[in-house]
Amino acid sequence: MDGLRNGFRVLGLARSLARHDALSALERLDIAPGAVRLAKLVSGSRADACSANTLARALSEAGPGFAALGRLAGLFWDPLQLGARGAGDDPRSRPPPFAAHVARATIARELRQPVASLFSAFDDAPDTIGHLAQVHHARSADGRALAVKVLRPGVHGALMRDLALIRLLADRLARRRPEWRGLRIEDAIDGFAEALETEIDFRIEAAAATEIADNFAGDETFRLAGTDWERSTRRVLTRELVTGPRIGERDAILAAGFDSDQVLGNLIAAFFKQVLRDGAFVAEVSGETLRLAQDGAIVAADLGAVVRLTPGVRRNLGALLVGLVVRDFESAAQALLEAGWVPPHRERASTARTLERIAGAAAGGWGSFSHVIVRVFHDAELAILEGQPRLISFESALLAIERIAIAIAPQTPLWDTALPVIRSCLADIPAQSGRRIEHPRPVANGRAEGRRPGEAPARPPVDALRLYPKAIRRLRLDVEKNPFLPMMWIVFVVFFLTLALIL
Repeated sequence: MDGLRNGFRVLGLARSLARHDALSALERLDIAPGAVRLAKLVSGSRADACSANTLARALSEAGPGFAALGRLAGLFWDPLQLGARGAGDDPRSRPPPFAAHVARATIARELRQPVASLFSAFDDAPDTIGHLAQVHHARSADGRALAVKVLRPGVHGALMRDLALIRLLADRLARRRPEWRGLRIEDAIDGFAEALETEIDFRIEAAAATEIADNFAGDETFRLAGTDWERSTRRVLTRELVTGPRIGERDAILAAGFDSDQVLGNLIAAFFKQVLRDGAFVAEVSGETLRLAQDGAIVAADLGAVVRLTPGVRRNLGALLVGLVVRDFESAAQALLEAGWVPPHRERASTARTLERIAGAAAGGWGSFSHVIVRVFHDAELAILEGQPRLISFESALLAIERIAIAIAPQTPLWDTALPVIRSCLADIPAQSGRRIEHPRPVANGRAEGRRPGEAPARPPVDALRLYPKAIRRLRLDVEKNPFLPMMWIVFVVFFLTLALIL
């Protein structure tokens, strides 16, 4: 039954691609040839190479999970040379808004009060529309301007179905295209799914925003929109409304009197501080959600998923970046070897030659230096991404930063600006003491491998979620709001025990 259902869903995906003349994307992967042939026969679609924008529009019709996959594919289309004719954000790939009365009903149900009691004003027309949620402007009784993010109804079930199909297609791709194993597609999908699943629980997003805000306390160049915890739950997130030019709009930035080079410098500094200094960074960077406040600070109006890196990963990643920027391939290779990110049989000299070969391709004109980094990570010979799927999130964020840089300050050398920031962040990473395993092996025989009997348990992993007091109170309130929940569990247990005795 599942096979039949998946077959119909693959056919529906092929038809969606065919409507936009984007079947070539599925045809090149060779994972559903029957569905491709049938869709071509019915629609008369061409098999020409499609652009990333076309692919994003086609995938946006297939569901929220595929829409997010389309945005990710758009970022990697050019650096991985997948045959695109350009990429960028396309308003036509955005979904239609859901009705205002649905948004009001969701808010009232989640916060246990009618919208009129919660806000003195509420704009029924959404300001921002996404596949997972949409944002409405509102005003509190004390006059504060607010942005209310409401989860799209039914998105959880749709997202789970999309992810199941995406995993199925990824499994087929891994089996049919063994030459792509170096891309670590399965790991990429796992990281992609993990990020999406956290994005549909706004409590996790709010807690992560509080953590990043704490990391940037006292920083006058970057901050996050404040969270209104009393008006936030799993499906509703209320923040202060951030106005000002979007960071990806050069004309608006210049018209407001800001220096685009300074704005770019602040953006790069904020990004690498998150990645290397703090080890917690925003995975989905967008010029739509970053704005400039009147004091020139960059304000993140929306956050999404946050990815975490351990100190060892940050240290080795920073050393690799510095080595590639200054073209010191020996030190870059040494960073890879010390991190254990390349096969154990590799030597430093051969690894350095591989890095030089990949970097040398940039002179041929196929991409920017950020593309060099992506090609290094995805090179099948180096196999860096094996066991390091979170680096894919770093790559996608880095490529998004570069797009913003090209849009607002095309003449500014991005990596000349980034190099001193990277070196400064490396100096702030805690020194490594002794040999450290960054990714412990699974538990075996009741205890973690490598732990001696009687030894104290290891501290929680660095990438564990930190729950702040307000997040803990919100989690508790969500249960307290439904006092019948514990009683319901007792009734269910008694019912099934009685049924078992009767049978």
